[in-house]
Amino acid sequence: MNDFVFTGKISINALCSHNTYSKSTCNECIKACPFEALAIDFDNNIVIGDCIGCGVCYSACENDAIELNRNLDIDIVKNVTEPSFGCIFAKGYNKISCISRLGENLIVYFVLKFGYINIFKGNCENCKFKMSLEVFEKNLKKTQEILKALDISFDGVKIEQSG
Repeated sequence: MNDFVFTGKISINALCSHNTYSKSTCNECIKACPFEALAIDFDNNIVIGDCIGCGVCYSACENDAIELNRNLDIDIVKNVTEPSFGCIFAKGYNKISCISRLGENLIVYFVLKFGYINIFKGNCENCKFKMSLEVFEKNLKKTQEILKALDISFDGVKIEQSG
């Protein structure tokens, strides 16, 4: 089993549209954070508070403005031999903080490499991360669009309740 649960405290780079363009309304990372660790300061910049390093904001950011300190996507790609993922409360060979941590790039990669990916959901309704499920749904939709453009069936993405 691989443990990719915590990514370490995140940082925000120069690609953050909110921090570089004062009129930006982007706040996807703030909405996605289950622990309210991100906020907007008086200068209209996104700032990091008590981040636990779950990585959900990373998957929510469409500008690649969130940087992780460990358990990067490339680490996951290099170490996964069985594309089976689950949150800390669900089964799955590879543990992640929340299924919302799986961005479309990772999902598509594993479908292309193995022909499938198994994603196991825990009891999301009673979880602190439940607000971030919208991120997972968006990532699944993007995955579906990418696979369709590649003429590959979405059937390789298997999502199962487990917990």
